[in-house]
Amino acid sequence: MAAARRTEEERIHALEAQIDSLRRRKAQKLVHRDPALKQMHAAVRSINKALAATTDHATREALNEAEATLIACLELVGGAPKPGKSVLVPQPKRSGVSEEALLAYVRMHPDARGELIAQALGTDTATVRPVMKRLIQSGRVRVAGKARATSYSAV
Repeated sequence: MAAARRTEEERIHALEAQIDSLRRRKAQKLVHRDPALKQMHAAVRSINKALAATTDHATREALNEAEATLIACLELVGGAPKPGKSVLVPQPKRSGVSEEALLAYVRMHPDARGELIAQALGTDTATVRPVMKRLIQSGRVRVAGKARATSYSAV
């Protein structure tokens, strides 16, 4: 069964959508490079956090006005924040990992990969990495593979 061909209008609409997407990406890159725009984004996030924390009507009104002004400025350069993305979300704290706990896990699970080890210990790979490097340098852990395919075994 042959696929139906798109009409010229559908193709034009798809190309316009693609152009809009490219313009949005270009604006986001501009925002990442321009310190003033970064600060404006941070200010919008802070205002949203303050709005979530206050119940005072006058304060909320002033914050809404300030937020609208900042967003209007950002829209002029195409760098307005995405809806729902401007509120600060607290990140979970990384729990530290001891060398003993890491070594015990590697002994029980030879050839384990970093992501699996971090998940099992309730943390992330960025927290596990420096501890693992110390174990490798001390000669208590052996490494096999490269990059994400790296596996660790106790010596």
